[in-house]
Formats: sequence, structure tokens, C-alpha cells
Amino acid sequence: MNAAYTLEILKILMDETDETHPMKLEDIAEKLREKYGSNTERKAVGRCIEDLGGGLESGGWPYRIEHAPNKGYYISERPFENAELRVLIDGVLSSRYLNSTVSQNLINKLIAQGDRNFHPNVSSVTTILDDWSKTSTIELFDNVETIESAMKKNVQISFNYSHFDVSGELVVSRLHDNVSPYRLFVKNQRYYVMVYEDGANEPGYLRVDKIKDIKELDAAAKDIRNIPGYKRDYNLETIITTLPYMFSGPTEHIRMRAKEEAIDAIWDYFGKNATIGKQPDGTYMVSINTGARAMEYWALQYVGLVEIVEPKSLRDKIRDDLSCGLDKYSEDKKS
Repeated sequence: MNAAYTLEILKILMDETDETHPMKLEDIAEKLREKYGSNTERKAVGRCIEDLGGGLESGGWPYRIEHAPNKGYYISERPFENAELRVLIDGVLSSRYLNSTVSQNLINKLIAQGDRNFHPNVSSVTTILDDWSKTSTIELFDNVETIESAMKKNVQISFNYSHFDVSGELVVSRLHDNVSPYRLFVKNQRYYVMVYEDGANEPGYLRVDKIKDIKELDAAAKDIRNIPGYKRDYNLETIITTLPYMFSGPTEHIRMRAKEEAIDAIWDYFGKNATIGKQPDGTYMVSINTGARAMEYWALQYVGLVEIVEPKSLRDKIRDDLSCGLDKYSEDKKS
């Protein structure tokens, strides 16, 4: 029996069987005729299933096929549990850097890995894709592949970077040339690449789904240890995990006073990178090393619960933001 029959039988076992729904050889043969037009005898199906079982023992298949006496065969072990598949599907569904078409294709592939009881529970997932905020770009995977290739070869890249116009379409902003890529990562449901562009004052964080016309260059990437602001204890993981929003800028030591209601959000955004100490008045003093611009936006979001203590420059900037906002909302204005 050729490989095509083998895959067809495996697909039938994956889609139709589990421990409570085994299939007899004659039923599998009938299903082969219905779905694929394959005229296969019962004995040939049995030999194929034996080959599949042998492939498992040699590491060829990530599935386990069991036989229930007088009942038939079924898949008893799969690469993913149903709960694991649901987590992966929800991850794809909520990922803003994947467009609707790519999301649907990935979700369909994940659904196919589940057992017959899993399919009805998630069959409606793709019907709500349009209700989620998704990128419109179709170049994400090509961009990731090129960036990873450049990082592996330690060479620079060039690309056009885009922004959304008032109609919601991505339009080219400007060319980025001689860019050294250092790290791909996900933050706030977006895919970013950490880069350094020749002549810049610091590293930058760019959305991968906004990159267009990416190319590898022959020029060697700049050693991260030689970029402005580099320190010997520089740690990419710390930089990425301590920035609540992906604004570039130097890291500063920031102290803020927080009410107890803000502690949950502080742990969510900063985790163990934040040092928290309770004060005599019942508030908490929080210390963290992070970017001032990103912290400005974060503190404004939680302005009723936190107060920046230092640095003074950040405290003054937030005061100016609040003053400007107060002027805008101090009286009703006609549109």
C-alpha cells in the first residue's frame, strides 16, 4: 500500500475515532471509498494500520493506535490534548499580527489535530475572526523568515516601514536602510523586531507586520555591544519584559507611589522586575528600571492609582500631560 493510502487511513482515524468510537477494518475501508474513492480491501487496511503502529515505535508518527477487541481501531494518543489545542487556537485568534486569512488557515490546521469530540466545540471559532482586531498585512511570515535568516547570517536588512492612514490602509512611511536586527518577540499581542539603524542614538522596536519590501544586505550587522548606550549588563530579556509599551529610549530608574488596587496591574506589566515595599500610610513604593516614555503612557493609564515620584523629568512631563488634558476637557466645546 502506498503512502497516500497510509495518510488517508491515518486521517480517517484522526477524524472519526477515539477511545469511545473505534472503527472496524471494514468500516475504515468503506470510509476510504466514500471520502477518497479508494477501493481497498479489509486486509490491506489492517496491514496499513500495522505499518502505522510500527512507524510510531520507530519515531515516525506522533500518534498511538490501539485495538479494542471486537470493536475496532482508534487513535489513543495524539501530539496535542484538546485543552492544549484550545489554548493554541485562542492564541492565534487573539494575535493581532496575523491577518484573518492566515489565522483561519492556522486554526483549521489545529482543529484537525483534535479528536472527534473536539471539532464541534470549536467549529464556530473562525466565524468570529472578523470581529477581532487583525492586521491587514500578508507579508508577516516572509518578514519573519528574512529577519531570522539575517540574524543567523549576522547581516543587515533594509525595508520600507508603514503606517495606517485615515482609511485604515497601510501606506509606506519611509525607507529604513542598514538596519541590524537583534531579536524577534511578541509584546501586547503584536510581533516586534528589536533593531539598530546606523546613525541612531539607541535601539528601536518595530512592528513586523508593518514592514514591507524587506531585503537582506551584504553588510555585516552591527555588534550590539557597540551601539550607543550599551552596557556590559545589558539584557534583552529585561528590556523587553520591563517596557509596558514598545517605545525606544534609555532605561531609567523610576519610583512611584501606588495604591493597593494597582498592585495587580504592576505585577501584570512588570513582574519580578518591580520592587514593591509597603509604606506606613498604606500605599506602596514601587521601584523599576524601564523606559521613561513607555512609563509616561502607563502612568497616565493608571493616573488614579499611581503617582510618579522620580525622576523629576518624568513627573514634570506627566504633570504637563494632565494639565493639557484638563484644558481640553475643562469646558464643553462644539465639534
